[in-house]
Amino acid sequence: MKKNYSLIITFFGLFSVFPCLGQILPENNSLSKALLDSNIEKYLATENAQKLNFPNLTRNLYRQNNYSYIWFNRENKLLWDAMSLLDCVVQYGLNPNQYHSADLNYDTIRLVATSIAPNNSVLKGRADVLLTDAVLSFMVHLHFGRANPTISFQEIDSENFKGYQIDSVLKTAIQVPAKFSQMILGVQPKMKGYRQLQNFLRLAVHRHQEDCHEISGDTLKQVAINLERYKWENVNEEEVYVEINIPAFALKFVDKDSTQNFKVIIGNPSTPTPVLSGKIRYFKTAPDWTVPSSILGKELLPRAMNNPVYLKRNNFSIYTQKREVIAATPANLKAVRANPANYFIRQSPGPDNALGQIVFHFENPYSIYLHDTPNRKLFNQPNRALSHGCIRIEDPKMFVTRLLKHDSALSDTYLTVYNSMTSYKRFIYTLKKPVTIVIRYITCEIQNGALIKYPDLYKQDKKLIENLFNN
Repeated sequence: MKKNYSLIITFFGLFSVFPCLGQILPENNSLSKALLDSNIEKYLATENAQKLNFPNLTRNLYRQNNYSYIWFNRENKLLWDAMSLLDCVVQYGLNPNQYHSADLNYDTIRLVATSIAPNNSVLKGRADVLLTDAVLSFMVHLHFGRANPTISFQEIDSENFKGYQIDSVLKTAIQVPAKFSQMILGVQPKMKGYRQLQNFLRLAVHRHQEDCHEISGDTLKQVAINLERYKWENVNEEEVYVEINIPAFALKFVDKDSTQNFKVIIGNPSTPTPVLSGKIRYFKTAPDWTVPSSILGKELLPRAMNNPVYLKRNNFSIYTQKREVIAATPANLKAVRANPANYFIRQSPGPDNALGQIVFHFENPYSIYLHDTPNRKLFNQPNRALSHGCIRIEDPKMFVTRLLKHDSALSDTYLTVYNSMTSYKRFIYTLKKPVTIVIRYITCEIQNGALIKYPDLYKQDKKLIENLFNN
């Protein structure tokens, strides 16, 4: 009997030292539940949980873990790996104050991890929960950003969220201690531009800010907010893709290991080009142009009413909604101005057409596209924020050549396209392999190892810096 008693003591002693061993018992085993530390479940059930950034994700992890310790167990290896990651979040353009830094300092955690005081289990449960929430928050901010305009933290923390499952990634990382840090940091965007900026920031922090407590200086903050912008994209850069950077007035056609650069004209600050992604699916030579209602009322009609021959000289025609052509008489122009929804104006293909020789179409909710222009001299200007939102490309012939090459088009197709462009003859080509196009607003990037800054054309940097670092 004495021997059996000692075995029971040994059994319970193992669980007191290694709480996670409770996980090997069935979830519905009453003995297993009795052996688990209840302080974690108690903390999550009280108003203390209001301090958590992602309470639902945190609860879900502990529920799957039978409310056992995640960090304060075994040799505390994951504990120090997690603390090490949170210690220098500024390397990733993030603010340490977002991760319970006041409660999770090294002195406090070391004391909680080593103390054998009777009340320490309560402190240990609290610290374990806060650290879980901090790591989850860090991962969310690495993947989605801190000021994502399309996804809220409430959505991410919801049980109905269908997007990237941060808690599942953390659960897997906890089960593979040797790759824990690698898997946590692996939630970051994979885009080349992001990786280059993140590496620049990491080196800069190590070089100039040994305490790793905050991001200071305009340059490092500018790098950080552009890392943030990359996180808002839901895009994977493929072997072949098109990238347009608005502040740089630049388009890149990336084909595996080669990149070809093109000058572009983008939207002016009053009609900015939107940030978006899509697929270039087809292009059309000799396009006609239906004038958008905003341009029709503010620009085209006033010119036409002041100059009776303006529309005819520029190959514009007025149509009713039944597609009946009407003459550009003063009376008809007044009728269009009074009821613009009943009419539309279209410009015929030709040398003066605003879309030039060719237009490239990609799906987007803003009805913008990439196109040629008859006014090629504008590409010589340093500031090319001149359009109503669409993007004009300087060398459309070379761009269409790259698309056709990627599409494995026949040689006859090249000739048909070139001839159709120069003769303003209509030809529509649908790509067998649509090409991803990404339009970004990035005000600094790495080129040949150096940081290049661009003008903040739409005055967005200051507001984002205040959002990320002053609140």
